[in-house]
Amino acid sequence: DEPYTMHDCNQRHVLLYGVGRVRDEARHTVKKMTKEVCKLFGKKFSIDVAEGGKVKKHSRGEFNFEATTAKMQALSYFDQHVVTYQCAMTVIEMLGSYSSGQYTRPRCDGCGRAGVTTSHLLLLCVAGSSNYLPVQEHVAFLFDLMELALNIYGLIDFCIQVQTT
Repeated sequence: DEPYTMHDCNQRHVLLYGVGRVRDEARHTVKKMTKEVCKLFGKKFSIDVAEGGKVKKHSRGEFNFEATTAKMQALSYFDQHVVTYQCAMTVIEMLGSYSSGQYTRPRCDGCGRAGVTTSHLLLLCVAGSSNYLPVQEHVAFLFDLMELALNIYGLIDFCIQVQTT
């Protein structure tokens, strides 16, 4: 049961902005923000277990965490929840694919750290044969975004889903 379906997002944007260019710009902003944060969970910035746990590219030089946080805080709380939910689902899918041994590129639809460490993520996923895991700092950044969005329910739900993956 997805709490933030595209239909709900669309209905909310129609109520707030009407039908037209302003609504399209609002939807585009959410999609762009989701895509930007989800970049952290693609193959390029993930841990490649097959190559000894190396990260292909480090995000420090290519990803501006402060600017992304500022852009995120400029969104409405609902839109922040949508972005963090979709990014959390990308991470869950990535972990699930790793543990099942079938890696598919994480999808990014676009509409407190809780004790999770790299060793926890590796232990959760030891049975699979897929090669990619999210970097601990990127998951922590997602947790920080959820905290800033006051998305406590989403944060708890995400931790439960990681634990059961």
